[in-house]
Amino acid sequence: MNKNENSAASSYIEALMQTFLPALSEAETTHWFSTDEVYDAIKKISPGAGITKEEVYDAMVAAGFRFQCRPGALALDFKWMLKQNILKNAHTK
Repeated sequence: MNKNENSAASSYIEALMQTFLPALSEAETTHWFSTDEVYDAIKKISPGAGITKEEVYDAMVAAGFRFQCRPGALALDFKWMLKQNILKNAHTK
């Protein structure tokens, strides 16, 4: 995937990163979201966004986000691991 191919999804992920950063482990994860949840949030704020779930997935991977099953999950349900961007939130106080 090149950046031009996925610039629309990438711009939404860049906006997401104002609040959340990639978590590298479940221990530092503060929020868990599925690809569907990220896609639905984008479509909610921008119904005309011409992006697909696959583009959201690719943009999340390109931005350094990782996914896994939540600890203690009773089903096979992969979620993205995000951590709250405390530097951004501390700056706004």
